[in-house]
Amino acid sequence: MLEGWIVEPSREVKAAAAGVQESLRRLDWVELVPEHFLHVWLGVPERLGEAPLRWPELAPFEIGYPRPNCFHNAVVIEVTQPMRRLVAGTQNDLPEFLPHMTVAVTQNGASRRRAARHAGRAA
Repeated sequence: MLEGWIVEPSREVKAAAAGVQESLRRLDWVELVPEHFLHVWLGVPERLGEAPLRWPELAPFEIGYPRPNCFHNAVVIEVTQPMRRLVAGTQNDLPEFLPHMTVAVTQNGASRRRAARHAGRAA
């Protein structure tokens, strides 16, 4: 089990993410992330240290989800820089830390074959 800090997007953001996901639906090598799993990952407690204790002191701020992007194994929607305030001064406060919301993950050939075998047994 993995334990960590996340930010849940609003219903409006999840609805907009559904539009991005719809454009990916026809790709059989992409698995869409269910709406109830959409989130922005901030990190594991060990990497964030005492930062979560300071979050209530932060002034409220809006975050945006300006554009889709991708990693080798996922389609993501980037999250604007104010989100970095939550990881300031932690082990995740790195230039390469890209706050994002994963909307789909790619499947390699092996996982597709496993899924096909499993589907064949279930039929």
